[in-house]
Amino acid sequence: MRFTALFALIGAAATRFLLIPNGSAVLAANTLSGTWFRKPWMQILLPLAVLYASDLVLNNTVYAGYSEGFAWGFGDSLGIYAAHLAVLAYAQFAKPKAEGLAWIGHSAASNLIFFGLSNLAVWYAGNGLSLAATYVAALPFLGISFGATALWGYALGFALQRAERTAQA
Repeated sequence: MRFTALFALIGAAATRFLLIPNGSAVLAANTLSGTWFRKPWMQILLPLAVLYASDLVLNNTVYAGYSEGFAWGFGDSLGIYAAHLAVLAYAQFAKPKAEGLAWIGHSAASNLIFFGLSNLAVWYAGNGLSLAATYVAALPFLGISFGATALWGYALGFALQRAERTAQA
């Protein structure tokens, strides 16, 4: 099961290459990681490592024109990772499963945590807008992110439950 969960985590990161703004499965995978892996360090470090690996590939291929040379990150990267870390901490506490209406609540909680902290980081890095204007400008992405987290979470949860049942049979 743990190998299947790692494969699902890598698959979630791969959805970033669909290039749908805030439409990847990463936030859903981060929210579910609290139930995927037994050891707390794996629940935190594996999702961050896979996220960073996908950032390296994206930043140096798709977004290579925005930097000179090899890009290890961008100005607001630490804030974005702090937001992901906060979602992972929430996952540690809540241990959500992608089942029923409860998953909608967990999706909303994860998205609000990420939205609040990541946009604070973008503002702090100096986007030229006030904090309120930064949040208002980001509102369209919140809906996309919530929908993606909910749908990808159900898909990942279903796939992992199916893999677990198949392994037990």
